[in-house]
Amino acid sequence: MVCSRRLFLLGTATTLSGAALAACSALGEKPEPEHIATFDASEIPVGEAVSFGNFFVAQPREGLYKAYSSECTHQGGTVDTFENGKGRCREHNSTFDLETGEVTWGPAREPLKPASLENRGTTLYLNP
Repeated sequence: MVCSRRLFLLGTATTLSGAALAACSALGEKPEPEHIATFDASEIPVGEAVSFGNFFVAQPREGLYKAYSSECTHQGGTVDTFENGKGRCREHNSTFDLETGEVTWGPAREPLKPASLENRGTTLYLNP
């Protein structure tokens, strides 16, 4: 197949234009990730947690905030009872340390899966 000079130049210009546009878009600022939820840190009591969907945000000790999946690692129940620095799954009563996510009692053998939490002063951002 014979390619005319005109078709060659048109193809080259199109390719270079696309590459230039792709390079320019990579230089722009990346959008900030969407947060699943935001919390006022003062609303989370020390030693307890607040549930949101499939996650919870805890304050195991003064000024320390942690986030975890609320899915129990035993059989997928929900960790939704919080007191004295522990979270409990009501299905089989496995309990987890709110600071480490480690199992402290019960049939569960694996720790809770941590979630991403960003602390910006008095506002906490639970990220996907």
